[in-house]
Amino acid sequence: MSDRAGTSISFDRIAPIYEESRGGLVRGGSYARTIAPHLLPGTVLEIGIGTGSVALPLTQEGHPVVGVDLSANMLTFAHERLGARVAIGDVMALPIASASVANVVAVWVFQLVGSVEATLIEARRVLHERGRLVVIPSVGHFEPDDIDEVSVDFQTLIRGARQDTPGALRAAAEGVGFAMVEQRFTERQEFEESPSKIADQIEARGYGILLDLGAEEWQRIVVPVVSALRSLPEPNRPRRRSTRNDLVVFEPV
Repeated sequence: MSDRAGTSISFDRIAPIYEESRGGLVRGGSYARTIAPHLLPGTVLEIGIGTGSVALPLTQEGHPVVGVDLSANMLTFAHERLGARVAIGDVMALPIASASVANVVAVWVFQLVGSVEATLIEARRVLHERGRLVVIPSVGHFEPDDIDEVSVDFQTLIRGARQDTPGALRAAAEGVGFAMVEQRFTERQEFEESPSKIADQIEARGYGILLDLGAEEWQRIVVPVVSALRSLPEPNRPRRRSTRNDLVVFEPV
């Protein structure tokens, strides 16, 4: 699950905290269980593979996964898990032969790519004629709680709109030769998280969209959210949180 692919974001700076802030192999395994039934026999290419937290459980279930990411630091973690099946690569210019893989998987990637259309074109190029693209967008659907009440969508505030909603992805995909064949939710995931911990992760720029945010925007957009989180009752007390993501499946037409 990588937050960056095909962008100029300096994601290497947050690789050491990536596992903690993204749920590591626990969340990765959950996503893998949701993805696996939609995969076709053959090679799985994960774009924006990050630390390999989704690819490893897919591999353990018998799926031959290879992956690319722009971050050499992230790939250090992925290499420890997957060996030589990972490589540096831009999702908008994949170092993969045309029509060479049965599946392309993208988990928490499309929200930050430089061009959704260019990324989809590349996915379409490397897929077999009857291949599949499986995408899990980054936005979570949380059960209401006090954290959710003060949280904001940084993607929308900074960019004006999300580029990885199922509707936005479907529109872009249909324009480059894909058809959406299924949309569903991932497994529900439950975990404990405190307002203070989230505030710490935000201040550490643990979300990819925040890495290159300027000082003025930081003060205007981020500081009020951090303040609201730290002002919640018992901010150090972990809350039991529950969330799930969308999963969308595309096929070439």
